[in-house]
Amino acid sequence: MGCMNLLFKVLNPIMKLILRSPLHAIVSKRIMIISFSGRKSGREYSTPVSYFQEGDRVVCFTHSPWWKNIGDGSAEKVRIQGVDFNGHAVAISGDVEQKVENLTKMLEAVPGDAGFYNVQFDERGVPRREDVERAVQEAVLIRIQLAG
Repeated sequence: MGCMNLLFKVLNPIMKLILRSPLHAIVSKRIMIISFSGRKSGREYSTPVSYFQEGDRVVCFTHSPWWKNIGDGSAEKVRIQGVDFNGHAVAISGDVEQKVENLTKMLEAVPGDAGFYNVQFDERGVPRREDVERAVQEAVLIRIQLAG
């Protein structure tokens, strides 16, 4: 198991506990919980992820295989800043331009994640496009439309 996988295996349960507690404000402006059903088991899973939100649309990225449980417009639940929402999620693995655009926005909203993606910022504070293009090759974009 890789070092990052081991780190997430230890930190994710702690992060979920914090995000579901009254202390969520410590991290919930940048990290949410997404819950989904296993495509084979039907079991409910949840994982904390960095995100950014534009109105009623939420975007996150993953390198983990859990994204395969996200169908095209499947119903998912998210917990954002202590509030539970239902939404419809789409996983985008191949559309590089959409991934570049959304990862750029996410890193502008959550600049602390740039190191995870090995992305540098230019002199204007914008993520360097060539770094973002490289970073999205292995990343999957999850776009969630929150239900009204």
